Amino acid sequence: MDIFTFEDGNVLSSGTGITIKEIFTSGKVNIQQVLLHTGGKLEKYTDQNELFYYVIEGEGTMVIKAERKRITKGMLVRCPAKTQRAVTNSSSKDLAFLILKVQ
Repeated sequence: MDIFTFEDGNVLSSGTGITIKEIFTSGKVNIQQVLLHTGGKLEKYTDQNELFYYVIEGEGTMVIKAERKRITKGMLVRCPAKTQRAVTNSSSKDLAFLILKVQ
């Protein structure tokens, strides 16, 4: 059995209001955990692969193309490949979510 934690992950990006860590990568599977503090943003970006976002805690707003939705704990969001997306935390608590990529 292998166990992976946010604390043990490799930091991919860290800045004001955001930390992104790679939790697991092997072959065609990549899992990242994103922690957005109040006011934090995962700026607009496009990935070549289909991605899944699983909200661990908190709430925020996700934009995929021009569609804007509130995301909360327990939600799984599918984002098609080659589609622009962004996430914002405008709540008073941290927003944490996993990004799952299968190539």
